[in-house]
Amino acid sequence: MHDHEYSVAMTDDLHTELMTHLVRVDKEEDLAFALWTPSKGDKRQTALVHTPVFPKEGDRQRHGNVSFNPEYYERVCKLAMEKGCGIAFLHSHPVPGWQHMSPDDVIAEKKLMGSSGALTGLPLLGMTTGSDGTWSARFWVDNEDGVFERKWCSSVRVVGKTIKSSFNDEIIAIPKFNKMFKRTVTVWGEDKHPDMARLKVGIVGLGSVGGAVAMCLARMGLTRLVFIDHDEIRAHNLDRLDYATKSDLGLLKVLVARKRALEVATASKINIEAVPFSVAEDAVYKAALDCDLLF
Repeated sequence: MHDHEYSVAMTDDLHTELMTHLVRVDKEEDLAFALWTPSKGDKRQTALVHTPVFPKEGDRQRHGNVSFNPEYYERVCKLAMEKGCGIAFLHSHPVPGWQHMSPDDVIAEKKLMGSSGALTGLPLLGMTTGSDGTWSARFWVDNEDGVFERKWCSSVRVVGKTIKSSFNDEIIAIPKFNKMFKRTVTVWGEDKHPDMARLKVGIVGLGSVGGAVAMCLARMGLTRLVFIDHDEIRAHNLDRLDYATKSDLGLLKVLVARKRALEVATASKINIEAVPFSVAEDAVYKAALDCDLLF
């Protein structure tokens, strides 16, 4: 079990800009730095990557692998301190898919993690892209005793007109196929359904529309849902809530909806968090930041 989740998010425009630089026609590796800002939820910390700092002429050496000069890193550190941001070190591998780290990758990031953390007060973020644009990422976290620990990110999300997610299968496993969501797979596609099913989706408000959305998502095979609503089920709700009955009067909507969603879910394993607070409260804000998508 992972006691705290880590992830990364960026815009589709930034992703495209980084791919243009990092994924080379000659299939050699390349590198760049970027700045990131933390987004801290209740159970997940996300690095919002936003400002690329591309190498200038003479900042790096490409020789199949790639290395950078100290002056380039110093320029990145200065900019990060000026803007109060964390530092991300990004590089490419000339093969597709989710990427582990080579011994050289580990050595390179370990050389940066101490100075990066000391100068910015934020952990170094390491990111690797495969040749197909799949990202992997990790934080180098100081355990306050001078020992840094690598924390793999569960996902890297690219957000534009759609959400493209690169998942770490060792943290969030690919859901097993279940014949009960065969029709859903037919609609979304065999390659897209596993990624859609692993998104963490929050529903704010379990009224008539929110309740219907919640039940549909559970039936579609999604595995991680968050239900948010502070209210109880009352008599005047029963003409609109298809998940509730008269026996549920006076009970919290999130608990009744969770019970019903677990009954209709098609995924073999599903986790549903019930958050019985108002959207104006801090607990809901942090729970929402843990989500990839909100209804």
